[in-house]
Amino acid sequence: MPYEISFRWNDPEAMERPRANISYVGYVPRVEQVFSVLFPCTGRLNAVVDVEIMLNITTYLPKRRITFLKLRRRKTCLQGQPTRLEAAGNDTVRLELSSEPDLSLVLGVTGAIAVTFVTLGGAMLLYVRQRKAAMSPGYAGTVSSGSRVFLKTFSKNYQSIDLMARSCSYATIASFKKMPLFDLGVTQPPSTPLLLSTNHGQGNVTSLPNANSDASRTVTSQGNSAGRRTVTSLPVKTSHHYASSQISCPERRQPNPLELAACLRVDRFDVTFTDLVAEGTFGRLYHGVVGGAGGGGRPRLCLVKTVSAQASAQQGRQLLADGLLLAGCSHPALLPVLGCCSVGDGPPCVLYADLGAVNLKQFLTSCRAADQPGGGRVIGPRSMVDMAVQLLGGLVHVHDMGLLHRDVAARNCVVDDRLRVRLTDGALSSDIYPAEYARLADGAWRPVRWAAPESLLRERHSPASDVWSAAVAAWEVASLGQLPFSELREPLEVVVLLREGYRLAQPPTCPPQLYTALLSCWAMEPDQRPRLRDLLTWMQDYSATFDRLI
Repeated sequence: MPYEISFRWNDPEAMERPRANISYVGYVPRVEQVFSVLFPCTGRLNAVVDVEIMLNITTYLPKRRITFLKLRRRKTCLQGQPTRLEAAGNDTVRLELSSEPDLSLVLGVTGAIAVTFVTLGGAMLLYVRQRKAAMSPGYAGTVSSGSRVFLKTFSKNYQSIDLMARSCSYATIASFKKMPLFDLGVTQPPSTPLLLSTNHGQGNVTSLPNANSDASRTVTSQGNSAGRRTVTSLPVKTSHHYASSQISCPERRQPNPLELAACLRVDRFDVTFTDLVAEGTFGRLYHGVVGGAGGGGRPRLCLVKTVSAQASAQQGRQLLADGLLLAGCSHPALLPVLGCCSVGDGPPCVLYADLGAVNLKQFLTSCRAADQPGGGRVIGPRSMVDMAVQLLGGLVHVHDMGLLHRDVAARNCVVDDRLRVRLTDGALSSDIYPAEYARLADGAWRPVRWAAPESLLRERHSPASDVWSAAVAAWEVASLGQLPFSELREPLEVVVLLREGYRLAQPPTCPPQLYTALLSCWAMEPDQRPRLRDLLTWMQDYSATFDRLI
């Protein structure tokens, strides 16, 4: 049985990292053995240090599961009395070179170098051939072998996703169970995951709207002393998507919040708050009306994100930076940004178009109680696929504008009564939905259950990491708002499970083809995930032929 051991302590100034006399990763011995852990004090100050020893053990019989053991200890450290660590002994022997060269040694070293070069050359040749085959149109991926393999390796084209999803050749991991890898062409449903089971009928299907975005509308307001003025969004363009993996992504740019705030500035006196929608520690979300102050301009309903008067200046600047991320993007699947208030008395706020939509997370949660009085509506699998298509369409346009979202989730989307989904930014989400974020060592709040491994471990964000998060958001739609990895109490344990090969389970109402496509987005290596355009094209074709495939 494999194990992992790690330590956590609350005062690095008083105590150094604990040291164990066993390896931090290994296998549990078959016979009883005893290991020890040393708590080395630095001697700099007097302190009582709380230490946690975390031991993770993977068992295989009768079922495969991970057992988490957390042992708590206390160490009293005194100033001026550091723990003396014994220096490791050096048992190496110095080799004395003789004056006469050893011919056998020279021949052995030469032969080893030659074998190394031949091996490297063969590996490079094999890699080049595999890359050429992967980029060919007819390549559909290969199944890797090994006890820890759980999904296929994909090429970056549309045909690979389509062939695998239509053949239902995938491996599923439900809860904490590793399932065997199915052979190509064999259809076998996964085991039932630990999710709430509900009966769903087939809901209405609403295709992605083709009308012009509401972001093109203007906000007309009347200032206090100035004349009438019109506030418009930044220059925008609408993108059209085609099934091609050769389209390159434009160079990414990071918008300047100060420049955006100057272009989208709205007079604070033209904004009226009506009722509170949601609130956190310092964040607030209101329904409001913009324009029409003093009898001038056409009033328009809006959503307002702002912070309380007790919020710090840094929190206000972060609101503007996050809230204006999608300013200038115009797409039917994006929530338009109307303007912002960043000057004058009062905290900053960001205005969005109020299109009569509700938060997608809350909507999906209400759908779980559709069979109860006062519950939400019933949505079928085809409607779920169509909602995922709209979400991906909006994210593709964000990438076309040279931006990265970095927080794609159901909480950052809205949906109306016609099941039209719009993606919005993640401003104030960590404050309004604190249970879905975790604080890392750098003090930042991150969506650990939605983030790609490279984003958590190495702070690397790319279109591939957005693909990972978008697949988790689509899983939320298919599971009716279930929390990803809800079995884990500590969100940071998600990274350990991902390394072990575990993935989100297939929801009961999720079609196998859709779940297979989501699995392809959760490959550990970013270059093994499908491109967002290819995933969107496959989803659109799958939605169009849903009745025939199902």
